[in-house]
Amino acid sequence: MRMRALTAAAAVSMLSTLTLTACGSEDSGTASGPKDTASRASSDAPSSSDEAGSSEAGSLEATVGDGKGFASGGGSAGGTDTSTGGTRGNDGDGTGGALVSCTTKTTEVTFLASAQHATDRRPAKATVRVRNTSSSPCTLTGAATLTAKDDRHKDGSVQVDNSDAWPDAVDIPARGHVSAAVEYIDSPSDGNGKGKGKGRDSCPITASEVEIALPQDEARGVQVRTEGGEPARFTVCAPEKATLGAFER
Repeated sequence: MRMRALTAAAAVSMLSTLTLTACGSEDSGTASGPKDTASRASSDAPSSSDEAGSSEAGSLEATVGDGKGFASGGGSAGGTDTSTGGTRGNDGDGTGGALVSCTTKTTEVTFLASAQHATDRRPAKATVRVRNTSSSPCTLTGAATLTAKDDRHKDGSVQVDNSDAWPDAVDIPARGHVSAAVEYIDSPSDGNGKGKGKGRDSCPITASEVEIALPQDEARGVQVRTEGGEPARFTVCAPEKATLGAFER
């Protein structure tokens, strides 16, 4: 009886061991199964880099296929370059750099009577001088006008401009000046000997002040002076022969 009991106990112990071993094998197989499945799924699924490559390839094919993508991209790049070029163009031009007109606000005008009287061979020659009083250059474009009226309230007057002179435009640097010659007859002789012996009082115009209008500007009164700055008179005996030349530096 004792031997049978021991044999039965040993059999139960062996059976338990076999059962535990079998369970362990099943658990191990079960645990490895999902890993293998996930591993296979991972290997079968496309990677993100592969997807990106496929997307780029597909985009390139679409672009080349219809041609619209290239045109659109080129237009955008071209627009950027054009904008940049325009900016450089504006800088190059100085937009400011454009010169403004010389006006009464930015200039000072003087009228210098001729130092010598006219003769039969040459006219008297006065000078109109325009000085730029501003800190920036300005330009004279077009014709300037000179008008003189007799101080004695005679009917005579003279008005000339330099529209026929050359050049028709001149730039005056900051603090710089330009000058124009005024040629006129200030003696009673008309150049042919007629009128000799008469005094200058017989001339139709004797003015101590003239009016000068710069191009595209209003007229201003200017005192007649000598080169030394003394008061003088602008006497014109033959108004039809008076001329105003171009402004020059």
